[in-house]
Amino acid sequence: MRLPPDAPIKQEIDLPRKLASIVLGVRGATAGRLRRESGAKLHVVVTEKDNPLQILEIEGLFEQVARCVGLVRDLLSQEAGREGANVRPRPEVSSRFLVLSSVIGPCIIGKGGSHVKSIKDKTGAKVEVTRERLGARVSWAALR
Repeated sequence: MRLPPDAPIKQEIDLPRKLASIVLGVRGATAGRLRRESGAKLHVVVTEKDNPLQILEIEGLFEQVARCVGLVRDLLSQEAGREGANVRPRPEVSSRFLVLSSVIGPCIIGKGGSHVKSIKDKTGAKVEVTRERLGARVSWAALR
């Protein structure tokens, strides 16, 4: 079973505050450009002041989310070149996806956990699947 082409997904990416502000841009200009170029919706979730991380949420169809994640990665790489090490993302990266219940087994977990095992083997990432009321949250953190 494959994810239906019109199934919306949401990806959450933890970013240090400085990187989140770069993604937003002055008066939201950069976020607006990313929305126009990718077709995905994105916003930064407001967190407590003492939390060093903010959550960037990207929502849309798979292609839109993938395009937006690529644009964000390119933006942060460009900023790292301009500003030096102060804006470089940490090498360990974590992401979360919200997935419909009907596709979590066949598309994410796989028969006997084969998809999750494949992701772990190929990337070295720690993968967790947590059931929620409307679906499941798939989280991974790169460990390599």
